[in-house]
Parts: sequence; structure tokens; C-alpha cells
Amino acid sequence: MKYAFIILALITMLFSCAKDEDEYFDKLGALTTGTWKLTAYSIDYDLDGVYEVDVFAIYEYCDKDNFYTFLSDSTVILDEGADKCYPGNPQTTTSTWSFLEDQTQLQFEGVNYQIAELSAANLHLTAKVPWNWINHYDMTRTYTKQ
Repeated sequence: MKYAFIILALITMLFSCAKDEDEYFDKLGALTTGTWKLTAYSIDYDLDGVYEVDVFAIYEYCDKDNFYTFLSDSTVILDEGADKCYPGNPQTTTSTWSFLEDQTQLQFEGVNYQIAELSAANLHLTAKVPWNWINHYDMTRTYTKQ
């Protein structure tokens, strides 16, 4: 009986010390390691939860090969990729990014996105975008780590 109590106490201690995997996930490290390429972009104009417009499907190839590099100093670099739409434009441009609301939002390109997913391989963002004085549409964008 004494051994059963000791074993039960040890098991309880082990499980009480276990931390949730999300608690250890480093969002900054995931975002700032490697480069990200846009792989999906859709819009829901009537706000019914169904994204009617596949914006990414109508992108030119020269836009689809662009990629983003998020740096830990809050700089984001947009690289035009191998196929530039306008040869006279610079290969790279820089802007800024930041986490908001305890790393549940990502602000860049002038938009405050909700982070639906940020993993080592995927970045899925959503946003409500105003399009006139009273209305807005929902947008979703997915980036894949390269």
C-alpha cells in the first residue's frame, strides 16, 4: 500500500509539471525563421462564411512567386521573386510588422490580421477589411514556409 501511494504521488507530480505544447511554441522564432510565400488568398463579400472570391487564382504568375522575410527587428522584406511584374521596380522593398494583442494579431501591409494559425510551416491570417463607410468584407490569407 505504501508503494502504491508513492507511485501515485510520482505520477501526479509528473503530470502536474507537464506544460502545454503551445506554451513552449515560439511564435517569434517561427515567423522570423525562413521565408514565407503567399499560397492562398480569398474574400467573403457577403459575410456568410463562404469565401466566394479566390483572389490568389487571378494573381499573375509574377505576383505568385513573391516571398516575405520577417526579421526579428520588426522589418519585413518583400522580394519580387524570379519573375518580376515590372522589371524597373526594385527586387526588394521593406516595411514593418508587429505582433499585437499578446501575439494573437499580426500587423503588416497596413492591415491588422487575426492569426488563425502560426506554425513552423504555415501562417494563416484573417481580417475584416472596410470597403465603404459602413460595410466590410472578410479576407483570409495563407502563407507557406519556403
